[in-house]
Amino acid sequence: VYGKIRQTMGSKFTVRDYLEKVDYDARVVQLNKIKDKRANAEDTKDIFIDSIEHFGGDVALAANTLDVPLDVMAKVLEDTDSKLALRDDVLRTVERNYRKKIINKDSLTGLLNRAAFLRALSAAIDNHKLVTVLFIDLDKFKPVNDTYGHEVGDKVLQSVANILMAQIPENADACRLGGDEFAVLLPKAGVKNARKLMSMLKREISTPYAFDGVDDPIEVSASIGYAVYPDHGVTASELLAASDKWMYEDKNG
Repeated sequence: VYGKIRQTMGSKFTVRDYLEKVDYDARVVQLNKIKDKRANAEDTKDIFIDSIEHFGGDVALAANTLDVPLDVMAKVLEDTDSKLALRDDVLRTVERNYRKKIINKDSLTGLLNRAAFLRALSAAIDNHKLVTVLFIDLDKFKPVNDTYGHEVGDKVLQSVANILMAQIPENADACRLGGDEFAVLLPKAGVKNARKLMSMLKREISTPYAFDGVDDPIEVSASIGYAVYPDHGVTASELLAASDKWMYEDKNG
């Protein structure tokens, strides 16, 4: 095959060129060359569509996150008869990236989404004798959206997410529950460590934010509540509800 391609392309066509061409072309195959062909094609298309929707219609970002060439994604999506599919090993990579980087993630901040956080919290309860949950609600966030628009508001949420990821321990998980609410899962951590982290997060979150195109520094703060397993609940839902309750105590206190 290489010899035939080289005859067509000329003497300057190299082995590297050949491998790159084969690698690209082999990612998409005709259905009659793989097993479970139509299921492969339909599953691939579903993943692509859901990933694009996850990123608000950004096709290039979806393709990059899944680690599949944009042209390949387009080719599969345009195949209305499901006659094209990804090679099995490529599909496994796409599925792995989908599970790891998209289905469990909040699209704006990259933190865990609510469903993934509750699963992680349930697993922590099953595996540890002591688990602490922090519930974080931003204060003065609505005026930011009202005054500067949702684009600036989104930047604030992303900045808060970055603070959480920078400050929490390596074995912890951070989540955007929705809106301006966040949560942190702290396995093996008790009240003392939780309160120390809460103070640090409040200080960091309340530091004014500067964004290009915005003349004034943006200021928000945070109310934070905590709940400890098994003292305040024995299920993920109970712990989250308890930490939410104590967050309101902090906000109103």
